[in-house]
Amino acid sequence: MVVPKLSVGASLLFLATASFGAGSKLAFTWTQAGTSVCSAYSPDGIRMAHGGNNGIVELREAQTLRHTLTLVGHQDLIRTVNYSADGGSIISTAADFKLCTWDSATGLLTHIEALPSDPRCCAVAPNGSWIATGDAAGRRIVWSLPSFQRIYDSGPEGMSGILAIDVSPDSSTFVAVFGNGVAREFRSDGSFRREFASPTTLNSVSFSPDGSKILFSSADDLLREYSSSTGLLQRTFPPSVAGRDCATYSNDGQTILTSRTNLVTQVDEATGGLIRTISLPATVTHLEFAPDDARFSAVGGRGLWTYDVATGNPIANRFTSSISSVPLAISPKSKFVLTGRGVGGMNAWNSENGDQLPNVPISNGAVLSTAFEPAGHVLAAGGMDGITRLYDVSNWALVRNLNWAASCLSVAYSPDSSALACGYANNAFVVWNPTNGSVIRQLAGHTGAVQSVAFSRTGNKLASGSADATVKIWDATNGALLQTIPGNTGGVWCVSLTPNGERVAAACNDGVVREYQSSTGVLVQAFQASQQALFAVQYSNGGRELLVGGNDGKIALWDAASGQLLSGPYYVGIVRTIRSDQNDRIIAYSGDQGWGCVRIARSVASGP
Repeated sequence: MVVPKLSVGASLLFLATASFGAGSKLAFTWTQAGTSVCSAYSPDGIRMAHGGNNGIVELREAQTLRHTLTLVGHQDLIRTVNYSADGGSIISTAADFKLCTWDSATGLLTHIEALPSDPRCCAVAPNGSWIATGDAAGRRIVWSLPSFQRIYDSGPEGMSGILAIDVSPDSSTFVAVFGNGVAREFRSDGSFRREFASPTTLNSVSFSPDGSKILFSSADDLLREYSSSTGLLQRTFPPSVAGRDCATYSNDGQTILTSRTNLVTQVDEATGGLIRTISLPATVTHLEFAPDDARFSAVGGRGLWTYDVATGNPIANRFTSSISSVPLAISPKSKFVLTGRGVGGMNAWNSENGDQLPNVPISNGAVLSTAFEPAGHVLAAGGMDGITRLYDVSNWALVRNLNWAASCLSVAYSPDSSALACGYANNAFVVWNPTNGSVIRQLAGHTGAVQSVAFSRTGNKLASGSADATVKIWDATNGALLQTIPGNTGGVWCVSLTPNGERVAAACNDGVVREYQSSTGVLVQAFQASQQALFAVQYSNGGRELLVGGNDGKIALWDAASGQLLSGPYYVGIVRTIRSDQNDRIIAYSGDQGWGCVRIARSVASGP
């Protein structure tokens, strides 16, 4: 399938293949995967492609790892990324059974190829004329470039799938390592050449730059080097340079990198001697030298790191200690985004470029919900332990605790900062005075957990959504119940009020967005945004548009009046929360597989 190129403005990096109406479109500013999976240097060494479990490929400056482009189009975690031999294209595979190619300069999707099974590895021939893929069914496919015609398809061969593939420097053969530990060499037309005899299971493969040797990491933690001319084992490295998970040659062939769990070892290829061992904070799944051999990259767990080859010193990293990024907050002046760290505290990110800022030590337990007061001076963090903690943003000092007997699932400040609404897991809905910590009022009526609370920007209305499948509208000034709106199948995960408070949107467990007149409770419209539960909904553009995300891992922009899809859906991993700053300039999302920021690019006709 060839995808036609789209007309894109300067701020628009890539638009997924869904049809769009005129007007607003989502543009990704930056994303952060919860787990890093793979990476690749561009042939000139200037950029890196980086894939994660959020289904997104990020392009970064190789020296700083700063974001440059976002490639959105896959529907599941990224398995592999590679640059074409000339650097003009990026080739990615993912657990959505798709192979995609992208223009490396613009980030535009140029080709999609359906794969018969879950791909596990992909390698590009140095001469640029073909690639080889291996999948979970043990199937080898050789594809011609740029046509993507199948030169050879082995069909499923089992053997526990294919773990790794590497192509010889002269592009005449490739070696595949199967999940049962067997390694075999095949010609570029797919025909069998030979099998490598080994006393143990082999895990990864790398050709030396001159093509004379083939290096394998092994289950017994030993590196084994074979002659490419004879196929015979010619050297086993000493145990001091153990390599079980992955191993690769430098581009000049003088150094080897190998890994075992979180340890990366540099080895002198000529002598087999240990140069140094580097300990990383996560198990390493991928290693690669930069084209000039001055640095190398390591991928694993929740990070991407680069190191100086000569000294072993770290150069840059994209690492987060985040375990759960569900709680989310944007500072009112759009300077930074906060995401949760599951076991306590939060991570801070520059909202413009995704650079990680110093962590925010703000909690003694897991944070479930967050909100900045409108002036941006105080952050409220609702905890699993039932304590909502208020922090001074200037120094993150604790201002006070608001104690309740159940987990705080949602928090929201009134526009004038005089009230803080909190929804709890024990069905309670409490409005606090954040200045002195007293209870202003309890709003009774829900019979299920209060999962979402929201003020209108005028401050006159307050909405709550509950697991009891109702939305309730309250007079924010006196706590009077104005409307109870039933019929939200499976329960309400999130509510959002238009700025003037006239309409309320509910994200429901049945995948439907329901929009009501808040004064009468009359259903204005309902549209099926997903076949799975929706966890987040947010009005934008003065109430004209709705941002929606949920359990299917997709975020999309909808027209609030017609229910028409405007932009997306984009797969980003399960979306738990969507937040925007006061003027919708920055919109952030967070979920189980990652988080990031998007902008809404609008035509003049679509509003401010």
